[in-house]
Amino acid sequence: MQFLPLLGLPLKSETLIDLFELWDLEVVYSYDRLYENQPDQYDACWSEGGASFVFDESQILKTIFLFVQGDDDHSPCDLSDSDIPRFDRIDQATSFGRQSGAQVSRGQVDILGKLRDWVRLDWPNHSVHFQYQQDQLTVVTVLRRESRV
Repeated sequence: MQFLPLLGLPLKSETLIDLFELWDLEVVYSYDRLYENQPDQYDACWSEGGASFVFDESQILKTIFLFVQGDDDHSPCDLSDSDIPRFDRIDQATSFGRQSGAQVSRGQVDILGKLRDWVRLDWPNHSVHFQYQQDQLTVVTVLRRESRV
């Protein structure tokens, strides 16, 4: 699966319509029900493929979550035939980022008492964020970056 070319596509593009119909995905519209000045959002969950797709208020694909370990809602995502590399160790992702000319950021966060390490690789048009828990890759997040003029 080639994920990077999907970033920035409109929800109603032929490519995404064909994929979502093939996978029998529903798109869920979320609006600012609590009046918190949050933008509208559209989501599609591909449980069998281990991925979720998030669209902005303009219906443009901005984020793809790839659940490498799977979770309650997703089977594990197989990255072996994708354009997103899999790094089982955080130092591998860091080294790849530096060698490929990406801006590399690393950190650690405590979410509900569970420590998670992460590395983010930033290129001009997209970012890839690798999240690790107990030294295991759990989630890869692919984000569209706005073009810098």
